Amino acid sequence: MFYMAKLPQTNMLCVLTKVKPEKS
Repeated sequence: MFYMAKLPQTNMLCVLTKVKPEKS
């Protein structure tokens, strides 16, 4: 998910992945 780190707008997605990384 390194590509998400490059996109600030996907920061919310990073939070979701932290809640359920395996589910994503």
